[in-house]
Amino acid sequence: GEKAAAEAKRAKDVQRKAPSPRGPKTTVEYRLPLSGKPRRRPKTVMPVDAHAKIGSLLKGVLVDMRARAGVYKRIDAVRSELDDWVQCEHDRQAMSDAVFFDLYYGESSTGGKPETGEQHVKNLRLAQSMLAQHYPDCAPLRDLMGKIDLAVASLEKMG
Repeated sequence: GEKAAAEAKRAKDVQRKAPSPRGPKTTVEYRLPLSGKPRRRPKTVMPVDAHAKIGSLLKGVLVDMRARAGVYKRIDAVRSELDDWVQCEHDRQAMSDAVFFDLYYGESSTGGKPETGEQHVKNLRLAQSMLAQHYPDCAPLRDLMGKIDLAVASLEKMG
């Protein structure tokens, strides 16, 4: 009886150690050279022009909201993540480094009047709808959407 119990326990341990599946079908693992830490992103490719439009929307919020840490930090994290994704999705030979850099970074103050919080909310909602249009529903996308939602909530409190 003890021998059978020991074998059953060993079989259970072997089952527990079986490799877990490689994530959902809608995401893919990636690792950037400098970070080294494996992460996941949607398995699809968003067109560069969509990245450029979303980048422009995010940069507008970042320029005007530097003093609002709750908004700035969240949108900056979204920008950083999308910058990582675009590097994985598109071949660096297809575009110059300057084009890649300008998609999500390189914001400059336009010298114009800052946009209202209400306009930033509209711009962030547009960015979300574009992300949802180009990427499948998956944990990495939901994480980005959640950060945008928190930034929007902070903007709405501002009035």
